Parts: sequence; C-alpha cells; structure tokens
Amino acid sequence: MEPVNGPEHCPPWLVVALDDIGVEEIKGPEHHPRILEYHSNTGKWSRDEVAWCGSAVETWLVEAGMYGLGRKGALARAWGRYGRPAGTDELGAICVLRRRKGGPDASTGSRWGYHAGLYLNHSRGNVVMVSGNKDDRVGVDTYSRRKWEVYAMRMP
Repeated sequence: MEPVNGPEHCPPWLVVALDDIGVEEIKGPEHHPRILEYHSNTGKWSRDEVAWCGSAVETWLVEAGMYGLGRKGALARAWGRYGRPAGTDELGAICVLRRRKGGPDASTGSRWGYHAGLYLNHSRGNVVMVSGNKDDRVGVDTYSRRKWEVYAMRMP
C-alpha cells in the first residue's frame, strides 16, 4: 500500500511497516519468524500469541535507522512519551490509541486497552493506521473514535 501522497513523502519507518503488511500469527506451537524478530528488538516475549503492536513499532523504527525504546517498546502505552509531540496529521507519526471504556480489547490483544501503530490519515471520526497485532496481523485498519481515543501522537 502506498500513502496518498506517494512513497517519496513517506518516512522510512513507515516504508518498513508497509512492507510488513500481511505478516500474521501462526496458530498453534509455531510462531511467525518476523513477529519473533519484532520481539528480539524488545527482548520481551518469544511467541506470537501476545500483544505485539509495540514490538512491531520498535522494529520498524530500528530498521529505519531510528532509535527506539528497547525493552519498554513492547508496551503500546510507552510510545506515548517517545520523541516529540506530533501534529494531528503527520504521516507516519506513532499513534497510541486508548479504548474509551478501558480494559482488554480482543481485536488487538491488549489487556490494558492501548494500541500503537503508525498514523496514515483520519476522516469522519476515524483514525487510520498501520499496526501489528490488530486481528493477529500487520495491516491497515480504521479505528472509530467512538471506541478509541488518541492518547498520543509522537514523532522521532
């Protein structure tokens, strides 16, 4: 998937993330090698049946030559203090969402109600971002602001 403005306007970490679209958990005792790579950058887990959105963000940044959060990068909420505040429409900004009702979210695997990804755009009360672990895969998804609030938007 190419951003609306074309790849030349795309931050390098977003290019890495877009290349990962389709990475998906393997059910059962096997684990997707790419998801294990995400975890190797945070040192937090060694399987793909956990909330891995933060580990994916960590990997996309590191592979683009940026600094990350290391072990803390595995946790979506930790990205809320990373780098500098971003504008509400900065392509590739790290977007941290928080469930409005709090608590677990089955679609993201989050026990704490937070989810992290890279901002693509917004419209009509929705936020669109590329993220890991939404429905057990890397993909581009739309998040309703009725269900999710933007907790933080950050840039390296």
